[in-house]
Amino acid sequence: MFSDNSYSSNPFDEQIYRMLHANLADVPELLGAVLLSDDGLAKSSFGFDRETVEHLAAAGTGYASLGRGLANGIQGGPLLHSVIKMADRTMIITNCGEGSTIVVVTGAKADMGAVMYEVLRVARAVGDFMGTAPRSNAAAT
Repeated sequence: MFSDNSYSSNPFDEQIYRMLHANLADVPELLGAVLLSDDGLAKSSFGFDRETVEHLAAAGTGYASLGRGLANGIQGGPLLHSVIKMADRTMIITNCGEGSTIVVVTGAKADMGAVMYEVLRVARAVGDFMGTAPRSNAAAT
């Protein structure tokens, strides 16, 4: 589940990894993070093995999509973040630039105020850089 290796698919994503790691790795009880496009593709991560990254990308995309749909249905405005609290972990899903989402997992003893502060600070600070334009359905040639 946990790994010291990063997962990124290209050099641009390696830059994102360095930004995520530099800003979030020292947050107490923060176990890892996954940056993903809104269509579920993991762009970068730290703290998790590849299987867990793919699992969190799928779950994070689903929760983010559900939250956006609920927010639209009740005229709540844009979805800011979702928090899923478990007995031993907490998962935070936050909008991170146009078309991107960051999923963060913490331990049970995490100071959620401090974690949310850091996650939101990072999401705002690098949101433009992390934004992912929606993929087009261009015909293959």
